[in-house]
Amino acid sequence: MLTDQAANAPEGLMRADKTDYRYLDQLPDSSVICVDEVLALVRVSRSTWYEGIKKKRYPPAVYIGPSSPRWPLGSVRQVTTGTYKPPAEQTRDQNEDQKAA
Repeated sequence: MLTDQAANAPEGLMRADKTDYRYLDQLPDSSVICVDEVLALVRVSRSTWYEGIKKKRYPPAVYIGPSSPRWPLGSVRQVTTGTYKPPAEQTRDQNEDQKAA
């Protein structure tokens, strides 16, 4: 059964079983968002998202509590546009160069 809000919404904007995430467009890149919001933007499954984090295709979570992962909205937007690049890992040679300097 549709709610009054969903019944009056233009087609395609909101369904009874989906949450409306259009507010994310108005948030600054410095905002952090939960996994459900990430999945709504990136359009992948939860397991694909976490597998991508493991393989460094997607940004790692920032924990705001013991079991409260969040992701920087700016990084998620980079994923959706295809411009996300994981932070470069330092090699042993780079570490030695920094120590020598």
